[in-house]
Amino acid sequence: MPPLAPLDRPHRFWLVANAAAHSASAELIAAIRARLADHGGKIVGETDFPRNALPAPGELDAVGADVLVAYGGDGTITGATCALRDWDGAILALPGGTMNLVTKKLHQRREPLEILDAVLGAPALRSLPLIEVGEYRSYARIIAGPAARLVSVRERLRDQRWGHAWRALRFAWQLMAARAIGISGERGRYSALIVHATADEALALDRVAKGGPLHALRLAWSWLGGLLLEGGALVREERRRLTITAERPVAIVIDGEERLLEPPLHLEPVGGPACFLVAAKQSEQRERAAGSRDDSAVGLSGTRGGGVGVMTRRRIRHLPVVESGAMVGIVSIGDLVKYQIDQLAAEAALMRDYIQEA
Repeated sequence: MPPLAPLDRPHRFWLVANAAAHSASAELIAAIRARLADHGGKIVGETDFPRNALPAPGELDAVGADVLVAYGGDGTITGATCALRDWDGAILALPGGTMNLVTKKLHQRREPLEILDAVLGAPALRSLPLIEVGEYRSYARIIAGPAARLVSVRERLRDQRWGHAWRALRFAWQLMAARAIGISGERGRYSALIVHATADEALALDRVAKGGPLHALRLAWSWLGGLLLEGGALVREERRRLTITAERPVAIVIDGEERLLEPPLHLEPVGGPACFLVAAKQSEQRERAAGSRDDSAVGLSGTRGGGVGVMTRRRIRHLPVVESGAMVGIVSIGDLVKYQIDQLAAEAALMRDYIQEA
């Protein structure tokens, strides 16, 4: 990871806010305005995104903006960053979506107002690695394959439990009928390929192999519940480039935005510009956790999906759990296996009750 580049405190901000994002709210947008003013900042423009178009570099320069504050989900932040790739100013990303993968890389799990206090108190610039696929860019994660459609469905479901069960059954059937995707030069077929860029300009790849009816049902149930890495056996690796093959257009989710692209899809990792505003007082440990594949420890949210894979790759039985740069516990492989067994039992009981009442 390149070293942080300290800079003077910015004072003129353009606020891009997506109030329709999952965890965003009008009250928090007002609090962001107030906190910027508390730090001596002036808001020189605002955009209600996606209702209104993102500002062009010329518009920002005309009002003397030095920072664009992007408050929303991964799609909002990536969209703003890509639209302003030729702008000389900085991007301050604040979490307001569901997954918030980009802001977790930049600021760990801090809340928007906490990020503003930390960044505006000691600002610095840093870059993030990204993936290019055709004309699109991804700073967070790409999901390709038939199962990618489950991501957008999950956004509409959220807390509707019985709707969740019904749609899981329906999409499991559709996954069985859908044509899987492949990787150029290999024989395997997959329901999904999950890809993100690492700090050393490589692609971290998780494969979800195509399976039978029970596999499809568990995949649909897990993904609709937001557990993307628990829906099937994963084969993890890193590679320098990836070409996805298919017989039909490929469903692909790029930083939360669903698209349908013609195959083959060529994915390339590239080094991004140092355009993101972060707090200068970040430890080296946080820097590694933010943008690399250093898996010597996991966060609280990573113990469920990624812990078993880390232990398997490293041939270890215990793993530190790190949150906000500090170790908060140790998890064993027995803990994770028991958790997965309990999850399967709970899912089976829920589906059994649903079928009996139908």
